[in-house]
Amino acid sequence: MRYTIMSTLGHTTIEDQRLSDEQKLFLPVLVEHIYPEQAARHAGLDDRQVKTWMLNPVFKKEFDSLRRESAQRVAYALEQYANKAVIQLLAIISDELENNTNKLKAIDILLKHNIDYKRFENHEARLFQIEELIEEAKNRSING
Repeated sequence: MRYTIMSTLGHTTIEDQRLSDEQKLFLPVLVEHIYPEQAARHAGLDDRQVKTWMLNPVFKKEFDSLRRESAQRVAYALEQYANKAVIQLLAIISDELENNTNKLKAIDILLKHNIDYKRFENHEARLFQIEELIEEAKNRSING
């Protein structure tokens, strides 16, 4: 991996900073845990070492990238299961032999799901806008 990282002042450059094999092996462990201290214990590493690594911009960038990829995989899996659940709920609603109580429960679940999904879409759109603004600010600070 090769990265060029410039400070916000635009004059400090770190060239060819590479991750050690130990860091590369630890990154997936770190992504699987909520707290870096838990990941360190799981991997048999010293908490202080992991905290030092987290300050390394190359390590942090790789960690953030892996964490985003992991979140995207989870979101995709949830979406697939949600689609299957919606199909099942629609089948309950349209089944003439199903009792009204179950139909009402299915309708209620679908409505709540739809409201939650709309909220998620709104949050996702806002996050995307924030990410764009951050990227623009970074580009302005790097380019002067």
